Amino acid sequence: MDFIHYTLQWCKGEILEASIFGTAGLVILLSGIAFGWFGSTPSAKAMMIPLIVLGTIGFTTGVFGVVNNTQRMTTFAEQYHEDPAGFVAEEKQRVEGFEKIFRITYPLAIAFALGGLALFFLFSNAHANAIGVTLLMLATQGLIVDMFAAERGEIYYKHILEAQAASEQTAP
Repeated sequence: MDFIHYTLQWCKGEILEASIFGTAGLVILLSGIAFGWFGSTPSAKAMMIPLIVLGTIGFTTGVFGVVNNTQRMTTFAEQYHEDPAGFVAEEKQRVEGFEKIFRITYPLAIAFALGGLALFFLFSNAHANAIGVTLLMLATQGLIVDMFAAERGEIYYKHILEAQAASEQTAP
């Protein structure tokens, strides 16, 4: 299979992930609005703002991811056809760059989860509990997204290394 097919497959995975993340963000956003609109308890009312913020972030990130990766598919195909070896080298640098992000996001998700648990269990304030629950949701979303993104990135990186090795063997 030509290397560009792996790149496009990676982009399609990113689009699927962004679509799911954006849809989840929209559901969370609508849930926040529903809590504010229909909620009658202090805890339900307190959930409104944190869920609207989290949902807006998720929805916006999802839309951006779909649009960005859809545009990348065309750009990547053009770049690959102009200079396959250069494209593979650029992709290697790009993937190595975002793999470093996972070293930050996993501990950050753990910190959000621990902070959320602390807010939920150590305070009896409805607003602190709502923020705690929202932080737990954010941590869970982050772990799910990064788990799939890291796996896809690892597979893609192997294809990059294979493509580089193949181009080095065919080079004069």
